[in-house]
Amino acid sequence: MDAMQREDDNRAFTAEVGHDAARAIRAFAHGDHALCVQLLRRVRSGAHRFGGSHAQRDVLDLTLMEAARRGGMEALARGLEAERVALRPRTRVLALAA
Repeated sequence: MDAMQREDDNRAFTAEVGHDAARAIRAFAHGDHALCVQLLRRVRSGAHRFGGSHAQRDVLDLTLMEAARRGGMEALARGLEAERVALRPRTRVLALAA
């Protein structure tokens, strides 16, 4: 990736979060849910560093939950959902899924 070769502000973010997040989304699109989960779990705690709205960052968590579900990782999916409910008790996404 060109961004990781440069010497600007985006280099560190891309190396630490962006590259794996982009690979995870691509893996999800190609049905490789195990790889998506692996990559998103690795960058999840640092995703806030790239800014954006809470909703934009939330896409990573929602994608992680769905990839875990589709990948047959039910315990992980349930754990992520329980964490989400604990942090956001009135989350609409999980209320609709129930």
